[in-house]
Amino acid sequence: MKKYFLATLLLTCATSVSQGQDVDIEFGLDNLAAPTTVVVVSGLSNSDGTQILDGAFSGLSFDPLLPPDLSADNPGFITPASEGLLVNSGDEVFVRFLNAGTESTNSVGGGFVSFFDPNNAAAGVQAFGNITVSNSSGGSLSLNGASLSGDAAISLGLGADGITGVSTPPPSAGEPPEILGVGEIHTHLTFDLQDEATTPAGVIGLFGQFEVDLAATGLDGVADVTSSPFFLLLNANLDDTTFRTQGFQAFGVTAVPEPTTAVLLTTVGAACAIRRRRRP
Repeated sequence: MKKYFLATLLLTCATSVSQGQDVDIEFGLDNLAAPTTVVVVSGLSNSDGTQILDGAFSGLSFDPLLPPDLSADNPGFITPASEGLLVNSGDEVFVRFLNAGTESTNSVGGGFVSFFDPNNAAAGVQAFGNITVSNSSGGSLSLNGASLSGDAAISLGLGADGITGVSTPPPSAGEPPEILGVGEIHTHLTFDLQDEATTPAGVIGLFGQFEVDLAATGLDGVADVTSSPFFLLLNANLDDTTFRTQGFQAFGVTAVPEPTTAVLLTTVGAACAIRRRRRP
């Protein structure tokens, strides 16, 4: 019976993910009337207190002689009104990418794109990799190791007015738009890994922060409120165990449990509890 329960639980969670549901980063202003910071929900931090968020690249190649086209559009970004996290209607939210080689407080990370190869662990985390980040409005930027092209910030959109009901990203064909309440945001960025043929399996870390340009002070493209910096770790073709042990440890996470059966049950339970929403 226990084995059947575990198998059923694993299948349920695997089905949930495979059916194209969102895994979202939850964030919002600490106080709508007089905000001082952007709160980010994360259950994991590294040794200097930097929050760790994660996702994974996926992709297919129809030519067996060519590498897969790797991209990631999860995790998404959401202000969960049910948990008291929102922005104000009309506030514009950005994600700004930082140079981890100069901005990270414990020197973890190599640059705008930080890379760790478990097969070359002695090299540590280095500035390596080429990623294009784009949003649903056509904005994009390019991060390349220790450099970037254009602005380092990309818009997640405006806090909803509760009236227009236009979803971000656009709804799937034949489905109605998602109705967002006042101050809600639900969107995705696409992280497109370039040079897949020359990028070994590993962990790509992006060091960033949320920024909010408050409508109340006039939208001028300048951040009025920010979050603390976080690492977004993206799995590029590693098995999940290696990603969550060696990969996390390389970015300063000191307490990573071994994948025992007990931990597996805990992880599966947590995975089922994470906010997953069917894409609009």
